[in-house]
Parts: sequence; structure tokens; C-alpha cells
Amino acid sequence: MTTTADDVWKLLAELVEAQKETERCFQETERRFQETDRQITRLSQEIGNLGGKWGRFVENMVAPACETLFLNRDIPVHQVSQRVRKRLDGKTLEIDVLVTNENHVLVVEVKSSLN
Repeated sequence: MTTTADDVWKLLAELVEAQKETERCFQETERRFQETDRQITRLSQEIGNLGGKWGRFVENMVAPACETLFLNRDIPVHQVSQRVRKRLDGKTLEIDVLVTNENHVLVVEVKSSLN
């Protein structure tokens, strides 16, 4: 069988169409990757927000329990403060729960997960 010029032109036309289809598929794949990236970014933000809310929930459960815990051990409690922040020399100190009386300052670091 011999290959004619028409056969070559026909194969070339098929190749051009195949390349166009490949380019369309590539562009669609790229669009889907970008959409997936946006969804992952949004989901990461939502998970971060949920983690922050969970941490605050745990702090709100621990703070009232601190007073009971210390009173049961005959440690008087005059004040319980949550999320106390102090800035000094460009640095920030954050205390989850601060329990005070006339003689003592008790600092409680609340963890919402066990490591």
C-alpha cells in the first residue's frame, strides 16, 4: 500500500484535531485544579475557624471548673479571668485562664487535644 499526499494531509488534519482536543482537555483540567485549590483554601479556613471555636469552648468549660477545683483544695479564689493578654517589648503573652487571690496567681494553660 502506498501513501498518497491526500493520506498525509488527512493524517495531519486528524493530528491537528487531536491536538486541539488535548488542549481543551488540558484547559478543563487546569480549571478544575484551580477550583480545587480554591475549595481547599476555603476548607482550610473553615477548619481553622472551627479549631478556634473548639479551643474557646474548652476554655469556657475549664474556667468555671478552676474555681471549684481550687476551692475544693482550700485555695481561696477571688477572681477568674479568661484570655488575658499582655504586650511588652513587641511580644505578646496570652494566658488562657488566670486565677488570683490575695497571695497567689495561678496560670492555667488550656489544651483542647491530647498529645
